Amino acid sequence: MKRILKISLGILLILLGLIGLFLPILQGILFLLLGTLILSSESKRVRRLMAVLRLRYPKQYEKTRQLGNKIRRFFRIRPKPSQSNPKK
Repeated sequence: MKRILKISLGILLILLGLIGLFLPILQGILFLLLGTLILSSESKRVRRLMAVLRLRYPKQYEKTRQLGNKIRRFFRIRPKPSQSNPKK
């Protein structure tokens, strides 16, 4: 149930971000960024996109990562263990 809520919230924020790109009332980039951060913990496709963005835009990726850490601390969300590090 929690996973479905996270995915729904992420998609909703991305849709608001797309609408916000064309409407002056909404901050489109902010909603896109938040939606991507939420979905990155649930979707392999979004994690791959984030990896490409990290290589292509390292400064912006670092700012995004720092913002994500602040949001996780605010909501007391523990990061998931890395998929690439197998448990010993």
